[in-house]
Amino acid sequence: MTVALALVVSLSSPAFAVSKYKVLHHFGAGQDSNTPSGPLTLGEKGRLYGLTYGGGPQNSGSVYQLAPGSGGKWAEKILHAFAGGSDGGIPWGGVIVDSAGSLYGTVQGDGNREVGGVFELHRGSGGWNNVILYSNNAGPGVVLDKLGNLYGEVGPGNYFHIGAIGELSPGSDGWVYTDLANFNPRSVIHPRLRRSGTAKAICLAPPLTAESVSQPAGPATVAESFSR
Repeated sequence: MTVALALVVSLSSPAFAVSKYKVLHHFGAGQDSNTPSGPLTLGEKGRLYGLTYGGGPQNSGSVYQLAPGSGGKWAEKILHAFAGGSDGGIPWGGVIVDSAGSLYGTVQGDGNREVGGVFELHRGSGGWNNVILYSNNAGPGVVLDKLGNLYGEVGPGNYFHIGAIGELSPGSDGWVYTDLANFNPRSVIHPRLRRSGTAKAICLAPPLTAESVSQPAGPATVAESFSR
């Protein structure tokens, strides 16, 4: 079974608006990855980046790129097929792109604690290299601020795996994790998320405002970008 990735573009004029539907790529044929998931991210030169749940040698999912070509055709390229184990597997929540062109996202299994992790995919001399930056609970996707810090549903939570909101900051000795808000009712909320001392203090707003964070583009955002 193949799955198609499509783009809806709205063209507006003073008199009327027309929506055009176009299939960019059919997944699942031959050795291709399958079951695309999460939002798409628009990168340089109009390229689209996304994730699949399945595909690859271990059927552990992949990160793919779709690049526009001549004649309105799009070319797919698998940047990385997850191998499971220490390489991670089953990515979800989409990817984000930083100013250097590196991609970041989360996997549901990282091979170590088997509870997920945060990965970075960066260009190397021999292609794209995958690195697990953080190995513990990780929800779908992360967001990036202007300083290169990552935020998301990342963190140890408590022994019931309730979860946490965490920050990953690049440092000279690797990435440093900070627990901003742990959803264990008895935990202490980080000052950056504290508003009133009540339960309402646990929220995403302070570190994840539109002014400081570039969120992954959803389908509507991608379509809007292509219509201009």
